[in-house]
Order: sequence, then C-alpha cells, then structure tokens
Amino acid sequence: MKRLSLFLEMFMIISLVFTVSCVTKELPVIETYYETEYKTETYTETENVVVKTLEGKEYLNPVDKWQTNLYFLPGVASPGQLAFPSVYELTYYYGYEIITAEHSRSQVEIRVSQTALQQEGEIRVIDLTGVGQIPRKPEPPMRKFITETWGKKWLDDLNVVVTNPELILGAIRTGIDAENQITFDATGVTDFAIFANTWNLYAIKSVELIWSDDTIEQRTVVKERQVPVQVEKQRTIMTTKRVPIWGAVFGK
Repeated sequence: MKRLSLFLEMFMIISLVFTVSCVTKELPVIETYYETEYKTETYTETENVVVKTLEGKEYLNPVDKWQTNLYFLPGVASPGQLAFPSVYELTYYYGYEIITAEHSRSQVEIRVSQTALQQEGEIRVIDLTGVGQIPRKPEPPMRKFITETWGKKWLDDLNVVVTNPELILGAIRTGIDAENQITFDATGVTDFAIFANTWNLYAIKSVELIWSDDTIEQRTVVKERQVPVQVEKQRTIMTTKRVPIWGAVFGK
C-alpha cells in the first residue's frame, strides 16, 4: 500500500510539472478542402436541322366582297365599332381564304392604294378562322318602311367580331402620313377579311401570301456544355496547440 501511494504521488507530481511546463502556441496546419469548378465538355446530340428553305409568294383574290354604308366610328370604344353614319359613308369588305398548314412559315402582306390612304378613315384586318366569312347586310323585308333598325342584329353580331382585340390582325388609320402596308403572321389562319373605310372600289392594291418551306433532316451535331467538378485544394490554416515550454522556447 505504501508503494502504491508513493507511486500515485509521484505520478501526480510529474503530471503537474508537465502541465505547468506546457504553453499554448499557434501552429500552421495543412488543410484539404474542395471547391466546385466548371469545365467545358463536348457531347453529341441528334436534332432536326434545316438543310434547305424554299420560298415563294402568291397573290390572293377575295372569295367574297361587298359594300355597305358602314363606317368605323372614331373616338368610341377602342377599337372603334362599325356604325351607320349620319352621312353617307362606305366600307368595303374583302373576304379571303388561305391554306397555311402545308408551309413552315407564312405571312400575308396587304398593300393599300394611295387614293384610299388620302381619305380619312380606317382599314382593319380581322381573323375569321373558326368564324367564317361575314355575310353581306340582309335585304330589308318587303313592303316595310326601310330604316337601319332592321339590320341591327346583323350589325351587332358584326361588331362582336371587328372589335375583339384578339381577332385584329392589323389596322391602319388612313389620312395624312398613313402607312400603305399591313403585314401579319398567317400561321394557323384559314379565313380573314379586310374592312376598308373608303369610296374607292380598288382600295386594296394587292394581297400576297408569302411562305417558306423548310427541308429538315436529322443530323448528329457536336455541342458544348458546362459541367460542375469537385477540385481538391489545400490551404494553410493556423491552429492552437499546447506544447512543452522548452519546445516553444527552442522553436520546436
């Protein structure tokens, strides 16, 4: 027992001496870490490639045409409604049917005559796809006093179409400095009509369908993309350690 007690005392003394003889010191340590970087890699992909484009145009003739004493009223709802004016003014209707499904791209180009541009009014193009051509104003019943009231339902139905912003393919105000052309994307359009405030029978100079047909082939193409990669790196950091006092003194 005395030997054991003596041994424990000696151990505690040595430990105390060792602890007292240690100091705290900052030491450099190499640390490994990872960063995300991006590198360019190539890959192949099969896709549709346009190898040739055929372009053409064709003049369109109206499938229906009529004239009546209607006029786009300025200053009312935008876009303005067609109405029976107080003076005798005219609007021409030109209805067209086209086939665009067979073309890759298509557009319609409408040119207006200079004479029609000099008259103040409006020329408006309406998409009638799914609606069909607008019939001409019905004739008044026989042996009845002729007023414009008999055509009110026809006019109301017409205004539902011509004032719908989603159906307007293009419009120009005629008069001073008016543009002489309306162009619209004809993709998906099968029927449309031109409403022209004018006295001129030949207000519309020309209507052309301009189309493009693409020849497409599947080809393997080489592309590039950026991909993330984890890159191992190292850096020196300072860490705190306890070292013997004589190590600190002698730089160890």
